[in-house]
This record gives sequence, C-alpha cells and structure tokens, in this order.
Amino acid sequence: MVNSDKFNLKDCLEDIKNGNIQLPDFQRDWKWDDETIRRLLGSVSLSYPIGSILLLETGSPDVKFKARLIEGVKVVKEVEPEKLILDGQQRLTALYQALMSNQPVSTTTGHRKKSIKVRYYLQIEDALKSDYRRDDAIVGITEDRQKKYLDALDPEKQYEYGLYPLTKIFDSFDWQQGYCKYWEKNPDKIKLYKEFYDKVIADSFGKFVIPYIELPKKTPKPAISQIFLRVNQSNEKLKTFDLLTAQFATDNFPLREDWKKRQEKLTNGGKPKHVFSKIDESAFLTAVTLLATDSQNNPKCRDIDILDLKLEDYKKWSNEIQDSLKEIEKFLHGEKIFTEYEVPYITQIMSMAVAFIKIGITKWKTAGTKNKIAKWFWCGVFSGNYGSGITFEKVLLAELKVSEWILGKENKMPGRAGNSSFYKSKLLKLKGKNSPHFKGLCALLMQDDCRDFLTDYPINSKKYFDEKIEMHHIFPQAWCKKKNLYPNEYNSVVNKTPLSAETNRKIGGKSPSEYLKVIMKEGKMGKNQMEEILRSHNIEPLHLWNDDFDGFFAHRKEALIQKIEKVTGKPVIDDLDDPMPF
Repeated sequence: MVNSDKFNLKDCLEDIKNGNIQLPDFQRDWKWDDETIRRLLGSVSLSYPIGSILLLETGSPDVKFKARLIEGVKVVKEVEPEKLILDGQQRLTALYQALMSNQPVSTTTGHRKKSIKVRYYLQIEDALKSDYRRDDAIVGITEDRQKKYLDALDPEKQYEYGLYPLTKIFDSFDWQQGYCKYWEKNPDKIKLYKEFYDKVIADSFGKFVIPYIELPKKTPKPAISQIFLRVNQSNEKLKTFDLLTAQFATDNFPLREDWKKRQEKLTNGGKPKHVFSKIDESAFLTAVTLLATDSQNNPKCRDIDILDLKLEDYKKWSNEIQDSLKEIEKFLHGEKIFTEYEVPYITQIMSMAVAFIKIGITKWKTAGTKNKIAKWFWCGVFSGNYGSGITFEKVLLAELKVSEWILGKENKMPGRAGNSSFYKSKLLKLKGKNSPHFKGLCALLMQDDCRDFLTDYPINSKKYFDEKIEMHHIFPQAWCKKKNLYPNEYNSVVNKTPLSAETNRKIGGKSPSEYLKVIMKEGKMGKNQMEEILRSHNIEPLHLWNDDFDGFFAHRKEALIQKIEKVTGKPVIDDLDDPMPF
C-alpha cells in the first residue's frame, strides 16, 4: 500500500546527509541554476509549499536499483539507503547543498549557463520588510566574492553586514552568540536579529515540512518505471535519453554509465576537440533505433520509437555504430577534417555510420566505395541541406538508401546530398568559421598539401594541432581597409587560407609584398620556394608581389570553384550576374 506523510525539512536533509535517502543511479545529474535555487529558498523562508516528493522503499529482493548519493553528500563508508528519490531530486539537492553541506553550491548563472560556486545568505533587515521580495533578500556570494561583501566568509563581517549564512539554519547557536556579542552595545541590532530568528528561521525553516508519497518495496519493476516516467514530465522535463535510462534500469542496465564509456572511447579517451565530441546521446540513440527498426523492415527513429527500443537491440547496434565511427574517423582525417570545429554536419556523420553498417567493412574499404562515399559527403557539405530546422530523424530516414546507391543498387544519389547545388555568390557570403561550407573549403585546401608560409611544412593532423592552424587573411584586413576594398570580398573565404598562428603574427597588417619578404628572411628561403608554397594554397604569386587584390581574388575564386566541382562532380552555378540568386 502506498504511504503518504510529511517530512520535517531538517529531518529529511539529515537523512540525505547520512545516506539513508539516496538517488537511483538512473536519475540524471542535478542542474538547477542560481535563480531557481533562490526562488526555492525564498519559498521555504515564507513557508510556501514546494510540492511533494516521491520515494521508493528499498529492501525488495526482486527490485534492486543501483543507488548513488545526492550531489554534495560525503559519507565515511558506503551506506545502504532506506529510500530512493523518484521525484524531487532537483529540489532536495538544492536544499541540501544550500542549507546543510557547508560547501559552496555548484550551480550556473545567466543564459550562457556559466558555472559558479555560491554561498547563500539572508539579508536580515531586508528579510523582515513586508514589501520586499524574499528572493531578493537572499544574497548569493560567489567564490570570487562581490566587492560589496568581500570578506563574507569572516563571521564578524557577516555580523557587520547583517548577512545570515543559510548553512547555519539548523546549527545557529554559535553564530547567534557571536552576533549578539558583536552588537552588545547596540540593542536595536539584537532586537532586529531576534525578530528575524523567530519569524524566518524558527517559524519558517524550522517548522517547514515536505509532503511525500512512498512506494512500498513490493512495487513491481514495470510499475516503478511507468510511475517514474509519468511524474517526471513537468518542471525539468526529462529527455528521451533520461526516460530510456529509467526503462533500462528495470533490467539492471546502467544506460547513463554505458553511454559515458562509449563517448570516452569514441573520443579517444575524452580527447579535447575530437571530431566526435559533438555526437551526443540523442544523435547516437536515433541512429541505433533506425538500425534496430530497419532490421525489422519498419525503419523509424522518432523519440517515441526510441522509447520502444529493446535492451538487446541497443547493445547490438550500439556496438556496430561505435565500430563504424572508428572507420569514419579515419575517413575524416583523410579528408583533412581533424577536430569537432571542422565537422560540417553531425547529422551527416551519423548517416554515414548507418550506411557503413549496411555496406559492411569489406566493401567499405574498396577504392570505388570510398570514392562514392567522398562524393556523397562533399555534395552534402556544399548542399546546405542539413541546416537548422531539419529534424535528425528526417535526415537519417532520407539517407537510409545511401548504402544502396554506393553498392550500385540505386542510380541516383539519394537524400539531401543528391539534391545539392552550389552557387558562386555563396563564396562571397562565407566569412565565419561556423559555416559548413567554410569548414569544407578549409579542408579542401589542406587536401592539396598546402604548406605553411613560414615553415614550409605540409599541414597534416600533427602540424594542425602543434602549430594551431586556423583560417587567416591572405591580404590582411587592416591593409584592405586602408585601401577601401569591399569587406564582402576581403573577409570572404576567398581571401583566407590555413596558416599557423606564428605565420599570422608575421603577416600582421602588412601588404603581401612586404610580408613575403619578412617571411622569406625569417624562414631562410628563396623566392622560388616561397612561390611554390603560395601555389600550394591556389594563390598566383605575382598577385601578391604586386599587391593586386582584384587579380588575386578573381583567380582564387575560380580555383576554389574548381575544387568544389571536382569533389562533388557537379558544376557550380554562376549566379553572380543574377540580381536575385537562389
């Protein structure tokens, strides 16, 4: 029979501190922001209800979930919990960390979710104002300390500022004695504190209760899973991954832990900026589900379909995708794509993983297959058809027949890459490194073994990382501005090329004819060698020696167009004379 009752706040937090109340391991990580924590603390300080929590009694021989402590809790030895939190994790974690952990709360702030560590205090005087929002009386002081409360960790400064540390809510005696001694010659301050203590600390926090519902230990696993999924559909809405994690937990399978291990393997031990760093659990599960359902001749991969995924199918197809991505990593490096920042579309990478599995590794490694894969890949990169507003599952479903085209069973290239086209005017619009087309052209330039201006080293994967290679201006921006050239031209990809940070510093704001002399002197090279390096970047040397931007721009634009046509096998459409290009 389901039990319902109320916890005293202090007793509940003590049980959390001692490990008597824990989380089932399938729960996601705690992630409340500073503003939400303040609102919660403000509600408790006014005795406003904060909703009930749902618990599960432990001890069943048939239902045994792996448990973990709430974030911030530390125990001397491992404790077997008496209860697990099914709903209420975010609220209870926030309350525990702010009121009882004696450590700063690890949270985030702002729309960018900047990580901060905060200690919370109540401004005694403001908390007693009837017309004052209680949230605003709660002061959060970060570890770098605001100037106004620079020494707030010092109790005497807390007394002086009238800042009551919320970690003293349930252990106030020493702080109270210190405060009264500090203000012993100012009875008004002591009177103010006593009023604050009675109204806010004793009456609100001290008497605060949290209603709870407790499922008995005999509750069957399927029922626990369904109840968990239903009660977690509001507030911090669970993602599909969280819901599937809960479902698999009833089979004692830790999906969250499994995904972390797979992600680490995919990125070579969590290597920063790895080409697969942006493949998240959602993308991975979508591809897994598509393969599982396609094997049953009913391909689909919406969120609702992911929740129908069987554990055995997850294990089988996850391993397949993981293996395929290792081969795709080699392909990307061969195409001169070395980091997450150069990957044009993650959706296309996952489509390629699906195609790889359907083709098989033996056929994948043949020259003919690789040529077709590369053509499909580059058509997709320059298509612009994988952008925002297109759901992941639609892309994967549309690309499902890529493998058949590669194997010669389909005549026309399918999917978004098959419908691709590229326009000359697009080159003038490619300025930022976030553009997939920009990333693609950067890789194509490196495919020709373009060499760094200063060192004459080919830009391979090792040099890419060691020398901090990025796309830099050929005709420097400062020089172009002085000459009143068109920003759309000198800031476009036509006037950029992969160079090391050191080379870019040598270039500075000098004219090309000037910086070439500097580089030749620094690099101890002759004119012929310098010109060979420039040609490796599809630059006609004479244009740089003569500081001829117009001649350079026209020549290099055509060279880049030819590169695109070569890798896609399609003509680039000339729309530069069209007043309304599509």
